[in-house]
Amino acid sequence: MSPTIPSEYVQGLDQALSSLAHVVFGKLRLDLADEDRCPILLALDLWEPSEGVSIWLGCHATEGLRKLFDSKVDAVHKTLMRIARTQAYLERLSPPLRASPRAAEILDKRTSGLFIHGAELHSLWSTLKRCYNISGSPTPHTSLAHSVEDSLVNYRRLFEYANKQWNPVSHNYIICQSIANGPGKYGDCVEKLLPNVNMSAQTKLFHTVLGPLNKTIGRELGLRVYRPNRSQQILVERIDESPNRNNNPTDHKRSTKKTSKKKSTTKRKR
Repeated sequence: MSPTIPSEYVQGLDQALSSLAHVVFGKLRLDLADEDRCPILLALDLWEPSEGVSIWLGCHATEGLRKLFDSKVDAVHKTLMRIARTQAYLERLSPPLRASPRAAEILDKRTSGLFIHGAELHSLWSTLKRCYNISGSPTPHTSLAHSVEDSLVNYRRLFEYANKQWNPVSHNYIICQSIANGPGKYGDCVEKLLPNVNMSAQTKLFHTVLGPLNKTIGRELGLRVYRPNRSQQILVERIDESPNRNNNPTDHKRSTKKTSKKKSTTKRKR
């Protein structure tokens, strides 16, 4: 029996391409303020599952097929970021200039590139799913069900602690509430933390709150809240199960200082 791609990667890529299809095939206008059609979030939603698919193709298909897939994902990703930069530029113009035919022409030029690259990626992914019999439905398994149930315990423990510890309007509580029933959606969380402002300010506040929050729940519960790189999810893990638990930057700095002292002493003796 041939190995299959983990269902979360298949579902994630299907969802990203489905959101993209509304723009590529429906020709809807991309909007920086619309979370479902914001080009930056579309790029992030596409990037993470596509990395998982790429690794799978490298292991179980051919390197050439993997490179082909990566090139098409990269083309869509770059086009989305160009559209985001173009929209940000147009938003700084006066209303008459934003509504001018020239502004519409510039944005249409960027979107036409997305139409081409998005259609190519959509076609390749559909072909790969047929050729390799790829499905997004996970195979039912008893141990998997127990594993999911066990992982949700940490989220419930954290929310129970938040209910006792913080006021419902506090930043700590809002983050914990957003992941009360399992992995939370980053965009929803930061919008509740700091509504109606740009994503940069929301992200800054999120990380400002996250540091002290993790110190508290790490000491009291042995848990850590984190957002994986380029992910739109917020997760909880046990500190003793974290792959970075043994990292200690303070110790590294101390050892560096000791080494430099020894070198300087040797030079003086000579």
